[in-house]
Amino acid sequence: WDDPLPPNLAEKWNEIQKDFKQLPEYQIRRYIQMEDTIELHAFSDASVKAYGSAVYVKSGNLVILIFAKARVAPAKQLSIP
Repeated sequence: WDDPLPPNLAEKWNEIQKDFKQLPEYQIRRYIQMEDTIELHAFSDASVKAYGSAVYVKSGNLVILIFAKARVAPAKQLSIP
């Protein structure tokens, strides 16, 4: 715990920290201008180990990912419908 990281891991960690500093510059488009006709497509899947879902909007030839989420299944096992 108190030992310094090996040089190869320290270098990787420094790169990750640099990427975090650039995160505020990253912009996510929130407004989506579509044609008159749009389609909403939602996909989901689950297993004992993990589950996830994704929602896309489609208008003409344009398809945009609106939402996606993935999780590891909880340690306490639940039933899967």
